[in-house]
Amino acid sequence: MKEVDQVISNDQKLLLGAYAKAEISQEASCQVPIEFQNKTRALLQIQNGCDNKCSFCIIPYARGKNVSTPIKNIINQAKLLA
Repeated sequence: MKEVDQVISNDQKLLLGAYAKAEISQEASCQVPIEFQNKTRALLQIQNGCDNKCSFCIIPYARGKNVSTPIKNIINQAKLLA
């Protein structure tokens, strides 16, 4: 659609501010949004999605099957957060 500038995946939604400032490649999902200055905890996502399909839960349908973040990316993100 001509009115759509960019389509991002669920795991990249936290990078929305960066998308607004500059075009980011698909590798952006391994970057960490450092937006926790006024918070006491930072978030480090290890997995996204779920395979269980509990009757009360929409996560498997909204986020898809369980996908783990590659260990290399987790280590890099932890270093950035530290």
